[in-house]
Amino acid sequence: MWRAASDGRYARFFWNGVLGLAHRYIYERLVGPIAAGLVIDHLCENKMCVRPDHLEAVTYKTNSIRASRRGVA
Repeated sequence: MWRAASDGRYARFFWNGVLGLAHRYIYERLVGPIAAGLVIDHLCENKMCVRPDHLEAVTYKTNSIRASRRGVA
C-alpha cells in the first residue's frame, strides 16, 4: 500500500512497511541505480518534486555548490 507524507523538506512514503525518500525511489525505478557517494539534486529546486527529468545524481560537493549558487543552502 502506498502512503505519502512529508518531513517538511522531502516527499517520503511507506512501501511495504519501509519509509523511503520518494525522489530517490523514483530516480532508481525510472532512471537507474544511484552510484555510491552520489546524492540526488533537484534541478527545479522543489524538494517535493519527483519528476525524473528534474532529478540528477551528483556528488555531495556538486550539490552543495549548486545549492549555494541558487541561494538554497
